Formats: sequence, structure tokens, C-alpha cells
Amino acid sequence: MTRLAPLFKVESFRNTVRELLDLSDEQFAAFRDGAMAELTATFSNEPVQSSDQVGKRALGILYEAAVRDGIDGVEAELRAAFPDEDARIVRLIAAINPGPDDTTRIKGIEERDGYLPILTSHRLALDLRVTDAADDTVVATPFVTVRMEFDSPVSGGVSAVVFQLNLAELEPLERALAAVRARAGRLVAASADMSIPGWGHGLPTE
Repeated sequence: MTRLAPLFKVESFRNTVRELLDLSDEQFAAFRDGAMAELTATFSNEPVQSSDQVGKRALGILYEAAVRDGIDGVEAELRAAFPDEDARIVRLIAAINPGPDDTTRIKGIEERDGYLPILTSHRLALDLRVTDAADDTVVATPFVTVRMEFDSPVSGGVSAVVFQLNLAELEPLERALAAVRARAGRLVAASADMSIPGWGHGLPTE
């Protein structure tokens, strides 16, 4: 059994995979090429907006399961879920069959990300707080509401943290992020004797 077994019990996931199987060979080839070119080992948790995005998400989940659990297990799960789709399952399996580089990449990311909660999405909103001043006038003070979501529970057992960021802190935060990014760039540039794959540093190449 693979990690796909519970997913195939979810109707929306089954329906999305069914839609992939129902594509013509020409449609599937075009979709596969686009989806696999975009595929990364960690997937955004941002809401998807279109059926095309949903299909790519499903294909990515199948692909990751093939890397982590083995292609044979994924094929068995597909055949159990869709027993009458032999030829199209063969086509789908061929598309998600990982190579050695894929396995190394995902295993490396699992090792890197397996210790602490990982930030998966964030949202920022500019808000106003209305208060009474000392002279009884009404004032509106702007601030930023920040919501950060993680892939596993953080302090307090929650998977999302919401906090207030005052406008005066925006510039120092921007400077701190720029400094970290510059430091990461210098590390990558100076790492001739270190093995840091492209997916590890996530920085654009020159």
C-alpha cells in the first residue's frame, strides 16, 4: 500500500485522476509535458483556481508517490481504483516513472525539510484599527495583519499563526530578508567544494 490509498477514497481526487485518464493521447501528451516541466518536489498549498491546475496537482501527487513508494505500488493502486483502464494506466505510469535524479532530489528535500515546520503559504492584509485619542477624537491607525501557514503544527499545536506587523517594522524586515538572500547568494557562489544542488538553494542561475 502506498500513501495514495487514502486519497483514492476521496471522490474529488478520484475524479481528477479519471479526467487525466480520459484525455486523448494528444491531449495527455501536451498536458504531461507542461505539467512535468513545472513539477517541483514541494507543492504550494495555495488554493488552485482551474481544472488545469487541479490536474497538475494530482499528477504531481502521483509522481511524488512514485518516487517515495515505488512506481509498482502506484501502478497497483491505480489498477485497483480503475480496473478497466489498463492502456491508459500504462500511459500514465510512463509519464510519472521517476529517474535516478528525481529520486535523489526528493529524498534530499525530505532530509532537509524533515526537522522543523515548513512555511507553506502566507497572506498579508493592510488593516486599520480605529481608536479614541486622548482628546476624544477618533483616529485610524494602519497596520499589517500577517497569516503564516505551515505544513505541520507549530507552537501551541496549530498549523497557522496570525500576528500584527506595525508599518514601522516593514523596512527593517525588508532589509533583513535582503541581507539573508545576499548571504545565501554568496554561499552558493563560494561553494565550489560543496555539493548544493539547484533545488537546494532555490536561487536563479546567472
